[in-house]
Amino acid sequence: MIRTGERERVNVKFSHTNNKGPGTNKKTSIPLYVRIESLIRNRILNGQLEPGEKLPTEGDLINQFGVSQITIRKALSNLEQEGLIVRNRAKGTFVSEEIALKKNL
Repeated sequence: MIRTGERERVNVKFSHTNNKGPGTNKKTSIPLYVRIESLIRNRILNGQLEPGEKLPTEGDLINQFGVSQITIRKALSNLEQEGLIVRNRAKGTFVSEEIALKKNL
């Protein structure tokens, strides 16, 4: 579960190989927003974050992961586009109730 005040380590080495031809084996790192997005997505899909549960504020996530506001916003924006979270101005960010419907099907 994501808790306020805890700091996550998102600088775990995530990399993939990008082969662009013979003799080329260049490693590229996965952007932080993708790592954070994946972490939150997995917690939602695994049931660690329940439908309707409020996520920490952007400020809390910034402090928790040690990243910039734009990084958090990009991760949350992508999760919102996937339908995993719902963002309500002045109310907060919540796990989508639609997740419960998908799990029950």
